[in-house]
Amino acid sequence: MNKENAIHTVVTLEYPLKTPTGEVRQISFRRGKAKDVARAQRMEPNDPARRELALMSILTQERLTLEDMEELDLADLAEVQMAFQGLFIRPGRKDAVADEGVAGAVVPVSAIGN
Repeated sequence: MNKENAIHTVVTLEYPLKTPTGEVRQISFRRGKAKDVARAQRMEPNDPARRELALMSILTQERLTLEDMEELDLADLAEVQMAFQGLFIRPGRKDAVADEGVAGAVVPVSAIGN
């Protein structure tokens, strides 16, 4: 479950994280900046999946590490990713996959040639 406001997004974890500083039951993301993306790129230049986790960790109010993010339960990770991706969509705008979105209508294409 996540809650949003103008400053940050909060996700409540179904399976809390155990970190060296204690148990984490919620993850709060602050709004990101271009420099955060650049920092994540420097941290993980060759692995896009780890780069996304690095950027998520950079934006957490709880100051989680990349290693902490790697310990997320997969169900919680799915919720965290949805909330994280929501940080990149302006309020009132459709996302690229809902309805016709900014990418246009989805057109089915046969995998078998004629």
